[in-house]
Amino acid sequence: MHSLMVLIDGWGDDYQQAVAGETAAVADLPNLKRILAWGRLHYFSICEKTAAPAFSRAVVPGSLSCILRLLGIPDVKQPRSRSYLELLASGGKMRPDQLVLRCNLVTKDARGRLAAFNSVLPWPELQNLFQKIRQSFQAVEFWPQQGYKNLLLVPYDPALLTLSIAPPHESLGRPVQDLLAGLRQAAPDIGDFLDGSEELFKPYNPVGYSYGLYPWGISPQITLPQFKTLYHGQGEVVGGIGLVRGLGLAMGMRVPYLARATGDVDTDLQAKLEAVLASQADFVLVHFNGADEAAHRENFLEKKAFLARLDREFLGPLLKWAPQGLRIIICGDHATSSLTGKHTRDAVPFAAAVWEKEESCLLADWDEAMGFLMKGRNGND
Repeated sequence: MHSLMVLIDGWGDDYQQAVAGETAAVADLPNLKRILAWGRLHYFSICEKTAAPAFSRAVVPGSLSCILRLLGIPDVKQPRSRSYLELLASGGKMRPDQLVLRCNLVTKDARGRLAAFNSVLPWPELQNLFQKIRQSFQAVEFWPQQGYKNLLLVPYDPALLTLSIAPPHESLGRPVQDLLAGLRQAAPDIGDFLDGSEELFKPYNPVGYSYGLYPWGISPQITLPQFKTLYHGQGEVVGGIGLVRGLGLAMGMRVPYLARATGDVDTDLQAKLEAVLASQADFVLVHFNGADEAAHRENFLEKKAFLARLDREFLGPLLKWAPQGLRIIICGDHATSSLTGKHTRDAVPFAAAVWEKEESCLLADWDEAMGFLMKGRNGND
């Protein structure tokens, strides 16, 4: 392994809770400080434009655009939605005459307003419900995942690609009927699917609330530039969430299966460490999603505790085995506020180091990350 990017989803947080950015960044992370002894700590907003023509505009803060930017994919080559990548990661396939949408399991209050975007039921009950939904509808194909994140395959219609459906995690408190009105009008079959699935959920509804499905993030099939073509080396992605695994697969990178990588604070850090240390790839991206999920729950202490655990159980053991000269970047993709639960444009910590070697690790901006990591590889300077 020549280089390693440790990507902590949603690392940045609010100034007033993070004590000038230090509490949730470096103060309680001693192994990160050991790495910084050989490098530099920057603060960059990955959402903002840079001097490079490929990134000459600001983008909405989100993992899809920010992670692709960090990997050097120009904005003009980026997909609008991550749903196809999540389908790819789950082993699903879609025909050219289909589109795919993300499909959250959500909760509505008695007035039909969105009360939760990430609802859960015990897995046996949820598995049974999802099976019934799959068997009950022909015009659309429900592709269930484990948890609240699911996918929906629908017939291709160019009109659907013009729709803008508000993300559920940014729409709490708003009437679901209004949020999905455009989708229902453009695709009556999807409206029938939503109504029918709500009927199946009724026996499980909590008092005063109701479960339902919320499709959004429409995507056709997509192609991405290949990692080998861009960087003349082999890349590998170690992660649990569909977006990150799908990005790796779409870019022709190795993507090992991790059974206990949950995408949350309970993820198996040991399994990720072992996968990183076993990798024979030139470049490894290891992704951690727990900080982002904790912030979405507006739980700053949980987020801080996950960062401390990551430092203790991943970075600490990693440094025992890290070869001298390993090029390392540890960064966030976007900030996630523990006050509002939403992504923000704020700067995130961005550490660059060459382990146990003296070298200038000053970066002018975030778009220099891959150049720094691949320096010295196959003649790259």
